Amino acid sequence: MRVLVTGAAGYVGSILVPHLLGKDHEVIALDNMMYGTPTLVQHFMDDRFEFVKGDVRNAELVQNSVRNADAVVHLASLVGYPICDRYPAMAESVNVGGTKNVISSMKDEQILIHASTGSMYGSPGSECTEETPLKPLTLYGRTKADAEGIAREYNRSIVLRFATGYGLSPRIRLDLLVNNLVYEAIRNGVLLIYEKDFTRTFIHVRDMVRSIEFALSNSDAMIGEVFNVGSSECTLTKEELAKMIQKQTNCRLVFADVGQDRDKRDYSVSHDKIERLGYRANIRMERGVRELADGFSSFRIQTGYSNQMEY
Repeated sequence: MRVLVTGAAGYVGSILVPHLLGKDHEVIALDNMMYGTPTLVQHFMDDRFEFVKGDVRNAELVQNSVRNADAVVHLASLVGYPICDRYPAMAESVNVGGTKNVISSMKDEQILIHASTGSMYGSPGSECTEETPLKPLTLYGRTKADAEGIAREYNRSIVLRFATGYGLSPRIRLDLLVNNLVYEAIRNGVLLIYEKDFTRTFIHVRDMVRSIEFALSNSDAMIGEVFNVGSSECTLTKEELAKMIQKQTNCRLVFADVGQDRDKRDYSVSHDKIERLGYRANIRMERGVRELADGFSSFRIQTGYSNQMEY
């Protein structure tokens, strides 16, 4: 299968591309390299790999890239409410406009895997299923909800609503909660935790990649549907997460009464729908936290590695 991956050099894409190549797929990687990290350089010697430097907001470029694909994995997005609040016009043009460009370029026989997010649930007060009404509380959540609605208009789409990602990647992100807390524990030896009773659901980046490949391999059973992707075993409070990190790093914990998550992510999520088809996230939180602690203890990070552009 020939797969176009938008946002291919990003946090998920830089692991997805070699995974797909390892499954004997051909890959067209589209990315504007806005973060400046050469995460895909090792693949340029692979005849099954093609790189397109460009932006999903460029309708003509997207159309030309989609034309030669059997499937499209749409990852390109401004992720998280801080960067979306900082660049609101870009958040709209990338998250919504870019998705419009992808969908308008698709042909009936092509498969679309659309990366969405549980941040759209807002603060539901109960376990979220795929039928839970979307009530996004931030510009990020709203643009992702709009993008998902556009993607679902395409008749061969599969929408994956991911839990909060974490884990090491060639394009390291420190703006993700678990990654950031482990980094701070290693760098400073202390963690300041607010909203310690808030419950979050997490998923390792490699399990995110596995779910995408699972959707490509099981598209007949998944087309036209939305799936929460995460794990009940990776659902825990911020206090439980902090104590897990403390066990791995011997850091000091400080629990504070100030600070808030504007997406109000305090809920659990049902993953029964995708698990009934045979997919299960298999990387346990303890293993993922240990991986991060070992990594951050072993190499020096030269930049902030948050979602800040480096044109």
